[in-house]
Amino acid sequence: MSNISDKLLKVFHNRFSYSIKQSDIDYIMAYNGYSVIYQGDNSFRRDVSLVSLFSELDKCLFVQVNRKFVINIKKITHYEGDRIYINDIDFKISKNYRRAFDEFYLAHI
Repeated sequence: MSNISDKLLKVFHNRFSYSIKQSDIDYIMAYNGYSVIYQGDNSFRRDVSLVSLFSELDKCLFVQVNRKFVINIKKITHYEGDRIYINDIDFKISKNYRRAFDEFYLAHI
């Protein structure tokens, strides 16, 4: 049985392929039909929609907070009202995702 941190995701940067641990991903952003994966100071790309990429991710680790962002629940540094922070980056939880996020957050923190 594999550990959450052992699950890899295939990503691309400057046309080179990499495999990164899902647990190392901070957040993922939808952008014009593809997805940008952020890991620390690095960003990677996948030519798939956010919905498609989200289906590949570990559901115990990632939650969608609005149409544009999926975040790694373990990377949250602060949560207040309808705002989530990963370090100094601010994410707004939309009304459509709020209830699901609250339930997910309480179950995993």
